[in-house]
Amino acid sequence: MATNFLKLVLTVFNNECDTRISRLKYSSNVDSIEAKIEKYFERLNKNAKVIHCEITQQYLELKRRQLHLQYQREVEKYEDSEREKALREEAKDRRKVAKLEKEAEEAEERENRFQQDLANTLKEQELSYGLEKEKLEVQIQQLRQEIDKAKGEKDKANAQAALTKAGYIYVVSNLGSLGRNIYRIWMTKSGEPDKTIDIMSRAVPFPFDVHLKFISEEATDTMNRLKAAFSDKAINKVNEQRGFFNASLDEIIQVVKNIKDDTGVIKNVHVDKAPSSYEYRLTQAMDRNNQSTSLPDAKL
Repeated sequence: MATNFLKLVLTVFNNECDTRISRLKYSSNVDSIEAKIEKYFERLNKNAKVIHCEITQQYLELKRRQLHLQYQREVEKYEDSEREKALREEAKDRRKVAKLEKEAEEAEERENRFQQDLANTLKEQELSYGLEKEKLEVQIQQLRQEIDKAKGEKDKANAQAALTKAGYIYVVSNLGSLGRNIYRIWMTKSGEPDKTIDIMSRAVPFPFDVHLKFISEEATDTMNRLKAAFSDKAINKVNEQRGFFNASLDEIIQVVKNIKDDTGVIKNVHVDKAPSSYEYRLTQAMDRNNQSTSLPDAKL
């Protein structure tokens, strides 16, 4: 009876864990799910105690590991999908920019053509009189309207192309999770980089710190230059798109400065050299405090 009851308890616990783990998403609160699994574990063990049955702590620890590994997988899947999405968006942006640049070029050609027609008409008006001169005046006004229209279309297309090419570039680190001199360089055009940082932080023990952020008017080109500069220092040699590099922050800042001087497309650079790593440093301090206050084992 005890054996059968223990099998039943284990089946119920497994089903509860598997159900919660199967519903995991990159945006899930993994700490809350872990707490619910632990609470369910304690309740089942309390009920099973009457016949001297229990699920071991080791088994609970395995379920914790399964939960965190699955969550890490979901986050990586999300990052992969975001990376693929970024590549599709990059291709889409290139097509859009090419179209806008063509529209701007065609508008400029029309503007130049109308400017030339206006210059010719003005000369012709100087040599005309009476009704002919009045007709030419009407034509001149129409040409000026066409020039303004073509110029507006050109400016609009150029502005949209510039907006499409621009993006935010961030350099972040995670001292507690990744160690020293490991930085991630990534780009976003969403205007909500804090959301991406929060998602990245959920998959690791400690949150990321932002060291460098700026706007690039040629974001894709700037990212390609940065990755090329640190290609030999990529952590993942198979998939450098993940953007993690083993380099010093001073090296990265210098490369950004060089790109800025060479291209002139980098604006609004903000630098924070010292990582706060608040939670990691506080955790270390608590560990040191616990070690210093613990009593030595008694010796017989």
